[in-house]
Amino acid sequence: MKYTQSQLYRNELRNISDVLELINYRPRTIDSYLQSIFECCSWLDSTYGISLNDAQIEHLRSFLLHLKRSKENGGLGYAPRSVNIYNCALKKYFRFVLRRPLSDNDLPLCKVDHPLPKVPSKKDVMHLILDTKNLKHQAELAVAYGTALRLTEVTTLRFRDISFIDGTVTISEEVSKSRYAGKVELPVRLRNILRQYWEQCCRGAKPDDWL
Repeated sequence: MKYTQSQLYRNELRNISDVLELINYRPRTIDSYLQSIFECCSWLDSTYGISLNDAQIEHLRSFLLHLKRSKENGGLGYAPRSVNIYNCALKKYFRFVLRRPLSDNDLPLCKVDHPLPKVPSKKDVMHLILDTKNLKHQAELAVAYGTALRLTEVTTLRFRDISFIDGTVTISEEVSKSRYAGKVELPVRLRNILRQYWEQCCRGAKPDDWL
């Protein structure tokens, strides 16, 4: 159940929500942490008949193990990364709400494998971009590859962010990973693709329109 659909554990959720907002976490992160706390409260209540505020380390470990264990073994079979989100949410709650900080010795993080990504060759990338028939999609792929921007940064670009004179792309602080506005170079080949896109699809576009 989504925490927003229940009136249970309102005090716990409100307390941690205020802290996360004060830390200045993004809304999506806050939502994820609140859901984690809600599910832990519900599980502790139904399994041990205790509140999160009264939970001991062994109770919290049991909850995380329940998330990690396979469904065949009575668990939920969550991936290590997902379990770690719950782990971090609980540590935030105990540190800032209960003033009882928990270390990695108390609640160890799941080991996450980091296989090396398979990087396509420059030739393969150029084929992917140039073989894309839809000019808008071609421009999106070209911007993402040519500027090394993240998906959210590419999809929130406006026409005013592109400067053919300076040869730069401006990233607003709202979507920047560092939360600071910045500029990246606009490669010559990318300029040509964007000019073609503008001439054929966006002649009447205004500076504040989405790219």
